[in-house]
Amino acid sequence: MSSSSDRKNTSNRTPALGIPGEFFYDPKTFHVTPEHRASWSWNGYVILRNLFDAEEVSILRETMEADEAISKNAMSRQDGSQGQIRLSMWSHPANDAFGMAARCYKVAGTIEKLMDVDEIYHYHTKLILKDQETGGAFQWHQDYGYWYKNSTIFPGDMGTVFIPVDPCRKENGCLKVIPGSHRMGRVDHVRIGEQVMADPQRIAWAEEKLGPAIDVEMNPGDALFFHSCLLHSSGQNRSHLRRWVLITTYNSRRNDPIVPHHHASYTPLVKVANDKVKDIGVVRESLDRDYNKSANDKSIHDDEEEK
Repeated sequence: MSSSSDRKNTSNRTPALGIPGEFFYDPKTFHVTPEHRASWSWNGYVILRNLFDAEEVSILRETMEADEAISKNAMSRQDGSQGQIRLSMWSHPANDAFGMAARCYKVAGTIEKLMDVDEIYHYHTKLILKDQETGGAFQWHQDYGYWYKNSTIFPGDMGTVFIPVDPCRKENGCLKVIPGSHRMGRVDHVRIGEQVMADPQRIAWAEEKLGPAIDVEMNPGDALFFHSCLLHSSGQNRSHLRRWVLITTYNSRRNDPIVPHHHASYTPLVKVANDKVKDIGVVRESLDRDYNKSANDKSIHDDEEEK
């Protein structure tokens, strides 16, 4: 277990911001409640403030900064507006802090209950490295807009957990979501730069029917659990504030892809205790991450490009 002085378990509580679907995590009492399930069903997401404490966040952040393989294996994506996003991605949880975060009950167990499926597995983990002053935007999209091409046929059986290790603010490109937009089902997506974007007309209609998009500002250690059809985006980072995020995605066993592809097929996920991030501490070089390569990612290519 890490014992460095900068990882003391000090309070870093996020104040309530009045965002729909916002809850606070108490490690002594937390369990998924009807209120959490109702937010997932109606809004398409649940925000758990303070899911990871200051010591855990420090371990996750230091692991990102210390492991040179993360930067060496990072893919760059242009946003079409002179911004760049770096991301590292792998299919199976490694024996490190990221793997423990993905497998711990407060993450994996929570999203399994929110999705209301019998069994989930780890679909992939990625680190979104939105650097200060140069960080690119993510266009409006649904995650299932990418995964639709991967032969996963049940979008309700897929979900994502977004955990920042840096503050996420409007000025450095925090997430924006349209609450309730997952209820629209999958919408068509088109290529913009090296990304796919949801049909702009559908985005406009979503805001007309459901209300305007909201900014989801988060502190390190907060977590956003969200449905694969939730419309979301994030702006460019032209500020002096870095915005690095750990993102883990899950699929259900019954939604195992029909056609093998660059993300994981069903592999049993062994959940671990919530203190495992602290137990494993900072691993400065993980040798068991199976990094994805951009050339293998068919979900970002349109039909014409695949021919």
